[in-house]
Amino acid sequence: MKAGRRIRTTYGVLLIISFVYILSVQGSDEFQITEDPKDQKSPAIYGNIVVWQDYRNGNWDIYGYNLLTREEFQVTTDPNNQFSPQIYEDVIVWEDRRNGCADIYGYNLVTQEEFQITENIYNQTDPVIYGNFVIFSDRRTPKDDIYGYDLTTKEEFPITTDYGTQWYPAIYENYVVWNGWKKKNEGVYGYNLLTEEEFEVATKGGGHGYPAIYGNIVIWGESGRGRWGIFGLNLLTGEELTIPSNDAFPLFLAIHGDIIVWDDERNGYVDIYGYNLATGQSFQIVISGSCQESPAIYKDSIVWEDDRNGNLDIYGCSLEAVEYYQENGEADEDEGGFCSGTIFVACLFLVLTWKEHDPLLK
Repeated sequence: MKAGRRIRTTYGVLLIISFVYILSVQGSDEFQITEDPKDQKSPAIYGNIVVWQDYRNGNWDIYGYNLLTREEFQVTTDPNNQFSPQIYEDVIVWEDRRNGCADIYGYNLVTQEEFQITENIYNQTDPVIYGNFVIFSDRRTPKDDIYGYDLTTKEEFPITTDYGTQWYPAIYENYVVWNGWKKKNEGVYGYNLLTEEEFEVATKGGGHGYPAIYGNIVIWGESGRGRWGIFGLNLLTGEELTIPSNDAFPLFLAIHGDIIVWDDERNGYVDIYGYNLATGQSFQIVISGSCQESPAIYKDSIVWEDDRNGNLDIYGCSLEAVEYYQENGEADEDEGGFCSGTIFVACLFLVLTWKEHDPLLK
């Protein structure tokens, strides 16, 4: 019998349907601080303490969290609203509505004592603190001015009372900066607490956002130079800075050391981005399909408000992930190249065909 071979040819089609799924990238560098189903927002950080405003009791209270002991604590218990906490060393300050208007209150973490800072019948808002100085916006005139309070002498003092609105102050050591109007020029202005001299930081363009300051560097968002962006000024050298930000106009930005962080909408939702002034490198801190806003930074820790769970929670991240990114030039999920988040992965339609040859001997 003659040996032969029969070839069976089979054709097949495999269709992979397009879909989108969510991949959670959980890394050791990100951590969730709050888990209550109500909203927690507007975080601030100093050392190991994170503070924020919290709606779990049906009104806004101030809460805190110790990153070392992992213990949460309540700062205010008044049934009225308390907003916008800030912290320096052992003192927390915030805007408080218990008296009908907005006042500034404080709390000492060591003595566990609460104290009132302002008592004027008009609104005082947006407090910031550095050392013994608390700085805030004040509406005791028909417009907002910038005032200060010395916690040591318990004396209040005006910083700027010029015609025009001044608001959103920031402070570092002896420098106070804010956004406002001077002689019909909108911009960023500053004041030296030692020399008691006021100075101009930026009036070019227009549409200046909230300023932030660390050391001699002042940064702000701006929309008036033909594009949106983040700009800065070295108060010591007079050098102007342009921060690569993909034409972002951040509502909130912060700086500590060489690291600038801000909220950024370049991906269609709000993420947290950063920039290293020393290395000139930009980086995305959180990759997510939800919104992260209001970043705050202290040394190697960043915190923000995050709506990935359907409400606003407070999350944090270690800058060790950022350091890896800077050293390696790429984000590596397994090695902690960025903080963990949520990645949307899309698969396309894919059609495969094949032949199957089956040799059969006769």
